[in-house]
Amino acid sequence: MAQSTGTLAAIAGCVCLAIAMAIVGGIVVSVVNKGEDHKEKMMASPPPPPARRELFDQNLFQPPKDAGFNLNVGEKAKLDAGHRRPVLHKR
Repeated sequence: MAQSTGTLAAIAGCVCLAIAMAIVGGIVVSVVNKGEDHKEKMMASPPPPPARRELFDQNLFQPPKDAGFNLNVGEKAKLDAGHRRPVLHKR
């Protein structure tokens, strides 16, 4: 009876091991197939657009010529007078 119990346990262990290996193998095959499908889909899609030329344009970071404020004569005089005043530091 002891030998048949040991044999039965060994057979049951082998069956459980075979089932576990089948499950793990199925998961691995599924992941590999999904990766291949994704690779094929990405290869079939159009390529990304090229780098934008504006990023390399030298004038991109310089303001346009007409970007200044439109000041009237009185505002210009006040602004110029403000720049000519001496700055007094309190000590």
